[in-house]
Amino acid sequence: MQHNFCGLLETFAAIPIVGITEFSIYALAGSLLLGPIVGLALGASLAKAVVTFRKNMLRLEEGSERFRRWRDKGWVRFLDRLLIGKSARSIRDVLQRRPRFVRIPGVAFAVLLLVGAGVGAHYFQKTALADVAGRQLTFANGAEVNFKELQLSVAQGRLSGSGIEMTDPAKPTHNRIAIGTISADVNWYGLSTGRVIMDEVELSAVETDSPRSKPGAVLDRPKKDESSNSAFDFSGLNLKDVDPKAIETYCNNAKQIREWLKNVQEYLPGKKARLEKDTKSPEAYLAYLTARAQASPTPRFIIHRLVLNDIAVPVDQIGKSDIVCMNLSEAPSALSDPLTIDVKSKEKASSVKITCDYTGSDPAAKIEATLEKIDLAKLQRDLKSNNPVIFEGGTATAHVSGKAGHDFIDLAIGIKTNGMKARTAGSSGALGLDPKVTSEAMKVLENIETTLRLVGPTHQSAPRL
Repeated sequence: MQHNFCGLLETFAAIPIVGITEFSIYALAGSLLLGPIVGLALGASLAKAVVTFRKNMLRLEEGSERFRRWRDKGWVRFLDRLLIGKSARSIRDVLQRRPRFVRIPGVAFAVLLLVGAGVGAHYFQKTALADVAGRQLTFANGAEVNFKELQLSVAQGRLSGSGIEMTDPAKPTHNRIAIGTISADVNWYGLSTGRVIMDEVELSAVETDSPRSKPGAVLDRPKKDESSNSAFDFSGLNLKDVDPKAIETYCNNAKQIREWLKNVQEYLPGKKARLEKDTKSPEAYLAYLTARAQASPTPRFIIHRLVLNDIAVPVDQIGKSDIVCMNLSEAPSALSDPLTIDVKSKEKASSVKITCDYTGSDPAAKIEATLEKIDLAKLQRDLKSNNPVIFEGGTATAHVSGKAGHDFIDLAIGIKTNGMKARTAGSSGALGLDPKVTSEAMKVLENIETTLRLVGPTHQSAPRL
């Protein structure tokens, strides 16, 4: 069913209400084929049994005076009325009686069914929705996501929630983001097919890197091969006129860049992976009921436009900002529209805009950023004390432009300093210069304008600056 009738399953998934079913589960897809066959067989057997039973009852009633006297007893008629309902005096009358289109038991059953559906919908809105959304977002986030409250108004088509916490996978004691309240308009058709699609989302009391009451659970991710990143001993190389410390410094800087790229690499566009046809069989018997077919990512949670006002970004060069995000999803690679994140600082003339296009043969994220009046003395606090250059004062402006993908990065970084005061530290120079030359240059260099380029692969070695 999964490999030969995938088009049929996709059609079912697009039907309202029916689409809530997860057809990627093998057991559910198989039931679409085996269910009708088994149902027809059981229905035919039941129909034949009923016909046989009626014939035998008719034969017994017509040929037995004792059976007729037994059926005329009061307690038998009472049980007949209580358990079976109002019926004719004889089996032949039952068979010849014209059926009614509306029957009281059927109406009563329909009312009970509607009441049960209402109770189920109320439970889903109050309790189950938070659990379902929490599981979906936990998988997308890579760490635990909690909702204090999450409600869906079916009549108004509006989603509201409060106390949302997304654990930072790298620091489980803190939240990657915490949201006080959220309200949004929800697409009806998306809900009927098992997807949460929100057009306009309003958030309030948003915090980043806030502490959690208790550490959140972090999902186990597949471990990547780090054999190519093992330490390398330079002492065995016969390098003439090359300072081993300079090579070691370069490698340490490259390692820092590589570690930073690991945090964002999984979110960057990349070539779509080809699905493997062979799947491993479940080890436990009951696991066959939840085993899923490999399928392309399908967005189940989509926000077309997200507006965050007066958000405190934990970066000194940006600060309080307005953020507008377009086409957010837990599976952005499956969307035809690009994902954009636009950050504009309200305190400084700084901005960051990232546009991730997952379509095309060479998908990449376009990055444009401008950071104005960076205080070099404050910046020095975040830098290592053993850097060859120590900044003591002045400001700098940086403009970043370029693109980045899952396997590569190519950024041009334009830097312009104003009133820079710096000195050298230690016995090593900077930018390949002699330590003495570097020291003399730092005394007279106040205004510098240059462009650096960060380019190279990201999967094995770090890019070069």
